Amino acid sequence: MPEPAQAFTPGHRSTASRAGHRMIGPSPVASLLLSLLLVIATGCGGTGELNAGEAGNRSQQGGAGMQNGADDRSPPQIIEDAADRAREQVRQAVRNDDPFIRANAIEAAQRLEGRITPLLQLGLEDDHPAVRFAALSSIGKLRKEDLLSGVRHVLEQEQENEAAFRRELRDRERRLSDRQRNRLQVQVEFSRSVQAAAYFALARCDADVDLTPMASLLASPDPSVRGNAAMLLGYLGDESAVPLLEEVAQMPVRRAGDQQRALVRVQIAEAILRLEDESALDTLRAAAYSRHHEVRVLAIETLGELGDRGMEGGLEEIVLEDRNNMELRLAAVWALARFGGSRGVELAYDAAESDDWRLRVWAARTLGVVEDAEAASRLVALLEDSNERVRLQAAASILGARG
Repeated sequence: MPEPAQAFTPGHRSTASRAGHRMIGPSPVASLLLSLLLVIATGCGGTGELNAGEAGNRSQQGGAGMQNGADDRSPPQIIEDAADRAREQVRQAVRNDDPFIRANAIEAAQRLEGRITPLLQLGLEDDHPAVRFAALSSIGKLRKEDLLSGVRHVLEQEQENEAAFRRELRDRERRLSDRQRNRLQVQVEFSRSVQAAAYFALARCDADVDLTPMASLLASPDPSVRGNAAMLLGYLGDESAVPLLEEVAQMPVRRAGDQQRALVRVQIAEAILRLEDESALDTLRAAAYSRHHEVRVLAIETLGELGDRGMEGGLEEIVLEDRNNMELRLAAVWALARFGGSRGVELAYDAAESDDWRLRVWAARTLGVVEDAEAASRLVALLEDSNERVRLQAAASILGARG
């Protein structure tokens, strides 16, 4: 039986991300995530709001500002000239000691075109569930049929792992401390999240697979499993899943606090909207004004990804909110930039030179969707940042900006 792994919640959003929310990825991180993959703005395990004055490792070049002298290259040329460096950064990050950086790198690697298969194979063989989740979801998104045998092997392995963890919970129930019991329960949920990603990959690659278990995963009492299953069903594109998602949205999440339940509702709403059903749009818009900071940021990210121009005015107001709430404001700037706007882009410029690496990650993400030569130059400068997460987000944004 595998050793217990560090906690992860790929659905919101590992591989991309604030305390597990997406940042890196094809959008990232993610989600990887969304995050996760899925999805790293405050780092995996970080919590709370980000303030402009928080200390961290400043970029080694003394900030990511423009270099002396004018750059007469167009934004696409600036990005293209940095593409090789960005690819190399992703390849290095896939082998990082931190499993969450590896997971984010796997999602970013979706932009490596023909060079991704060996990296995905590494991800399938990784000893951490967050990395396996990222690899499986990436295989599904890319429809990598040449890796189907590896996907089936991981699914079988995770089913065996889950059964082993459940046996231990049952057989040793009276001898386990609360801590040991909780740890084993977490391992069960890890395996179930990875299984959801495996079913997703098989279905996307048109393999012969029974998706009935996805309904059980979607109804899980664990918020991370339920959120991950909902996210993956949304990406699967089967509109017949909408009634099931709507039903599950009304079901209680027994193992969750108020904020976790709200995060799951956002993920379910996102999945429904991805399936071309706008009935969940009001839920998502309301979440942008939640009393929970994490929920607000996730909802704003999702509205930006889904292109909800109806929230444009609201997002512009959020950009002008409390100056200490930089993460929320930067999320709104990013969403507006996705719509083609430039309101608040100077916040991203300031964040690129922040002492807080988490704000520099947000800057790297936002600058990747701003079509401007200064933004492109500042983004490329972040490839030299002292923090691996910042460099990886910069690389993902550069590769994403190439289309």
